[in-house]
Amino acid sequence: KVFLFHSNSLGQKHCRGFTTKRPVKMSQIRGLVNFIGDIRNCKTEEEERTRIDKELAKIRSSFSNRNVQSYAKKKYMWKIMYMYTLGYTVEFGHMQCVELISSDKFSEKNVGYVGVSLLLIEHNEMLRMCISTIQVDLQSRNEIFQSLALTCVANVGGSEFAENLVPDVQALLISGTSRNFVRKKSALCLLRLLRQYPENCPSPQIAQQIIKLAEHRNVGVVTSVLSLLTGLATYDSESYGDIVPVAIRLLHQFVINRECSKEYIYYRTPCPWLQVKLLRILQYYPPPKDKNMLNKLHDILDRVVTKTEVTQSVNKNHADHSILFEAMNVIIHLNLHGEDMLHDRAIHKLL
Repeated sequence: KVFLFHSNSLGQKHCRGFTTKRPVKMSQIRGLVNFIGDIRNCKTEEEERTRIDKELAKIRSSFSNRNVQSYAKKKYMWKIMYMYTLGYTVEFGHMQCVELISSDKFSEKNVGYVGVSLLLIEHNEMLRMCISTIQVDLQSRNEIFQSLALTCVANVGGSEFAENLVPDVQALLISGTSRNFVRKKSALCLLRLLRQYPENCPSPQIAQQIIKLAEHRNVGVVTSVLSLLTGLATYDSESYGDIVPVAIRLLHQFVINRECSKEYIYYRTPCPWLQVKLLRILQYYPPPKDKNMLNKLHDILDRVVTKTEVTQSVNKNHADHSILFEAMNVIIHLNLHGEDMLHDRAIHKLL
C-alpha cells in the first residue's frame, strides 16, 4: 500500500493546536484504484489512449462545474497526476492545484502540493500564485504543513521561489521551536535553492547559528546541516570557517572515542556517512592554526589510515573505505598546504 506524499509514523497526533490524521491511502480512493486497474488491463497502446482521453474529458467536464466536492476534486487530481506520470499531456488542473494548497485540510493540501511539484514546474505564472500560500504554511505553527511546503519548494526550485522563500526557509532552520524533521527538510531545501541560485545564499549574519546546528544532539539534523554547510563553503567559505573545529571535535568523538547512539552505528562503525561529510568539509579550509586541533586531526587521520582493514562484510568494507578515501583526500589537502602529515603512511596504505 502506497502512502501519498507525506506520512506521519505517529499516526494521529496533535501539532501545536492542529490535529493531523493518518495519511490517506490510495486503496481508499476507489475511483483512482479502478482507473489504474483499467489502464493496466489495456492490451494495446490505442486502447490505453482511448481510456485516457475518455477520463480526461470526464474530468474536464467536472472541473467546469464550480461545485465539485472535495473528495471528487482530490480523486480527479490524483488521476491527472497518474496520467501525467505515464507521459500524457495534461493541459488543465493547474488552478485546482493552487486552490488545494490553500485548504486547511491535510488531505487536500497534500494532493495540491504534489500537483504543484509535478504539473506547475514549467508554469511560472501559476507558481507565482502559489508563493503567498507557501509562505503562510512556512510561517504557520503546523509542522506537517511546513514539511509539505518545504518539500514542494525543494522539488520545484526556480528563481521565483528562491528570491521570495529563502528567508522563510532559513528562519525555520534556525528557529528554536522547529521540530527535528522540519530542520532537516529546511537544511536540504536551502541547499537545493543554493545550488540553483548561489546569489540567494543565506546572510553571513546567521552563519554562526547554522554552524551551531552542526553540534545538534540529533544526528539526522547534523547530517543534513553538514550537507548544507558543505554547499555554503563552496560559495562563501570565509563566513563558515568556524565549522573546522566543530568538525574535528565530531570526528574525534566518532573515530577516537567511538561515541555514537546505537541506531547510528553501521557495522560497528559510528556514523560513517557523517564522518565522510565531516572529512569532506575540512578540504575547503587550510590546516587549523591551533596546535591542539591540528594534533587531534593528526590522531583522527592516523587512526583511519592504520585501522581500516578489509573484512568479509561487503557493506562494512564500503562504509569503512569511503571514510578511508576521504581521509586520504584530507591528507593530500593538508600536505598541499604545507603540513607534512601522514604522507608516507597514506602512500603505503594505498600500495
